[in-house]
Amino acid sequence: MKSQPVALNLDRLNAARLIVPLTPRVRLVLIGCGGTGSWLAPAVARISRLLVEKFAKEVVVGFVDPDVVESKNIYRQNFCAAEVGVNKAVALATRYSIAWGIDIRAYPARFGWNTSNDLGDCINQDDLSVYIGCVDNIRARRDILDTLRKTYGTCFWIDCGNVKESGQVLIGRNSPGEKIKTFPLEGRCAWLPLPSRQHKELIGRAGSADDSEDGDGEDVNVPEEVPVVPEGLSCAEIAMLDEQGLSINQAIASIAADYLLRLLLTHNLDKFQTYIDLASGSMKSTYINPANLRGWKR
Repeated sequence: MKSQPVALNLDRLNAARLIVPLTPRVRLVLIGCGGTGSWLAPAVARISRLLVEKFAKEVVVGFVDPDVVESKNIYRQNFCAAEVGVNKAVALATRYSIAWGIDIRAYPARFGWNTSNDLGDCINQDDLSVYIGCVDNIRARRDILDTLRKTYGTCFWIDCGNVKESGQVLIGRNSPGEKIKTFPLEGRCAWLPLPSRQHKELIGRAGSADDSEDGDGEDVNVPEEVPVVPEGLSCAEIAMLDEQGLSINQAIASIAADYLLRLLLTHNLDKFQTYIDLASGSMKSTYINPANLRGWKR
């Protein structure tokens, strides 16, 4: 059967590629090892092995999650019955450390600066950190944002979120110490707004949710778990948002894995938002260009 041609996306034709500093050391921190994080864990391990073997990088990898595997988790998350009762971060770190021959540090606790600082014993201002958030609540995302502000060197934050059959992957970069242009070269981008600016509801802010020290905005009265809700849902659909489909987490993890690959290995990431809806079979990305970044200021 002959495959159908993919329609030409004019927006992508004008997209710039994200500049990633060439650093000797890379820190990868997977925050949340449940629904999406458990499926993303093998990709993080595989990419880490490639960075070591093919690019001669020194890689520090950490998996973080305070929860243990429950029987109900094994149907939707990447765990088996033998792992019930084991901490999720420990289970995944043990499995993929053995499978890929790399050292993965497990942190069976809530993520925060202490965890990041422990992982950063070889990180300095010349190094690269990637925080991969697979969390489902405001407090955890605020912890990521707070840690990002304190981290030395260049930091990227990839945020994964979903509801029953839809979700999104977002990426942003912290403001580097030096003053550089967003588009220093034609076709190249040096900065992206953090996920907390792209979707302020992720951290429960009514203000700018800036990635600077003084741009928090005001707190709003919202529940602890707030996914990004697609527009146009009925009340009945919104009431069912706490339910999870059996495949949405794998779909989100696949997109996030592609972001990681393009960010760290092929250096051709040209988008910073991807939204997917399994019910309609649709996926849409926002590409990196001046028009799409005009709404956010440095």
